Amino acid sequence: MRTSVRSLVLAVSLWLAGTVAAHAVELQWWSHWAIEDNKKAVLFEAKRRFEQKNPGHTVTITFYEKKNMFTALRAAFTAGSGFPDVLYYDIDAPEFMQAGWLADLSTGVRWENVEPFGKAFWTRPGPGGKTGTWAIPVEAASDETEVLEISAALLSELSKGHPPVAAALRKFCRQRLLLNVMNGSALFRPFDGNDRRTLIERFRAREVSGSTTIIREGEHSDGLYVILSGETQVSKEGRVIALLREGDIFGEMSLLDKAPATATVSSTRRTSLLRLPRQDFDELIMSHPQILVLVSELTDDRRRQTEAIFSGNPATAEDALILV
Repeated sequence: MRTSVRSLVLAVSLWLAGTVAAHAVELQWWSHWAIEDNKKAVLFEAKRRFEQKNPGHTVTITFYEKKNMFTALRAAFTAGSGFPDVLYYDIDAPEFMQAGWLADLSTGVRWENVEPFGKAFWTRPGPGGKTGTWAIPVEAASDETEVLEISAALLSELSKGHPPVAAALRKFCRQRLLLNVMNGSALFRPFDGNDRRTLIERFRAREVSGSTTIIREGEHSDGLYVILSGETQVSKEGRVIALLREGDIFGEMSLLDKAPATATVSSTRRTSLLRLPRQDFDELIMSHPQILVLVSELTDDRRRQTEAIFSGNPATAEDALILV
């Protein structure tokens, strides 16, 4: 899973990391879910479980609106008092890591219970440039999991008798994969969590059989594509230069340049896609012009890779995009 996280994460203040809980303590937890009662219930359940497992210790949760909470946090940390032990954190506030306000969780968390992307994204330079892990995405972690398994046969039967079940499952899968793709792709870094969730609703599903041309070299792309399942190949001048699979995106370069596609993308087998129509993509560029700067940098890198492939010396880049 190639995912970076910009949504709900928890960070621990440096004071708490150095505290030895030999006596009963009251932990202060600040949350930005001031007006979201359903989400508050999740936090209260976490509080209940913690207090049950740690008799004598208590958790006090204070709710803020997000914009007000970060103002209060900065003031408390700067003053050196009044800040919470556990807090909601966001990458929009990098100074928290750099100033040494957060505890390094590299060895203080059971990372085997956390999806790998969770630790990878929050491992960043901290005070003095020293690398540490400064937060944990709640959505990537679980210390106790209950799994309800439904067989494929039963699921098929339920879907036939209750079409809304199948529709709900398809929607969930699309949204989950799209959110993962957006969190992991450099193309979507300028968008915050709320923008990404809104963007998900604009994508349209498309199914193609094997050997279907989705984007043709020399023609304009009709949208930005995300692969849900299956495989596509990218070819230029009749030569295959890349294979794209689940989670990969393509079609963005033609949209950004408003020029014909520089390569052909076709399916190698039955493939499920999600497409963001050209008009929706154009609206995003208008509201987030910084994407143009980002893609121009990535384009130069990708062109060098393509030239290297054609010269017989393939280049690799960890964060590269297939630009079509």
